[in-house]
Amino acid sequence: PTKVYQTSTVDPQLLMKNVNRPVILDSKTVVVDARSTFDYASTHLPGSINVQWSEFTQRRSQFPGKLSTDLSPMVKRLALLGLSPQDRVVIVGNGERGQGDEGRLAWTLYYLGFNDLQVVGIDYFKAGVTNVVSEQRANAAPWKENLRESIVAYRDEVLSIATKKWDEGARPDQFILDVRTR
Repeated sequence: PTKVYQTSTVDPQLLMKNVNRPVILDSKTVVVDARSTFDYASTHLPGSINVQWSEFTQRRSQFPGKLSTDLSPMVKRLALLGLSPQDRVVIVGNGERGQGDEGRLAWTLYYLGFNDLQVVGIDYFKAGVTNVVSEQRANAAPWKENLRESIVAYRDEVLSIATKKWDEGARPDQFILDVRTR
C-alpha cells in the first residue's frame, strides 16, 4: 500500500461557520434526534422527533446502507413527521461516543434540499431532557425534493480519483474520505 500525504491551506473560518453559530431552539426549530429508539425513549429534548438515517436506505441489497433510490416514500415520511426543507433543523446524536449517525442523517437531509442544518451531541443539552412522550408534530405540506447531486460520488468517479497518479493530472482538491466502520 502507498501512503499519500498532502498539505493544503484550509480557511478555518469557512469550516467553523456553522460550528460556531449558536444553536437556536425556538418555535421554528425542528429538533431531530438521530439516536437509537432506545436512547431517544430514555432521554430526549421535549418536542423532538426520532429519525434514524437507516430508515432511508436500501436494507436488503448488495450494499446495505446505500440511500434508497425511491425518494418519494422518504419525502412523504419526513413530511408526515412535520419536516420540510424550509425548516431550521438541529440534529442531535451521541457525539464523540456515537457512530456518526447524526452526520449521516444531516447528509441525507442536505441531499434532499434542506439548507439550515446543525448537528450537536446530546451532551450539548446538559439539562432540559426528558423521557416524556412528546406530542406529534403537525404534518408538513407535501414537498418535492431538491436533490444536490453534486455531493454524491459515484463508483466510476471514486475509482478514477483513487487510481490517478500525480503526474497524470490528479487534482489536489479531490479527496476520498472513507467514514465506514473498520
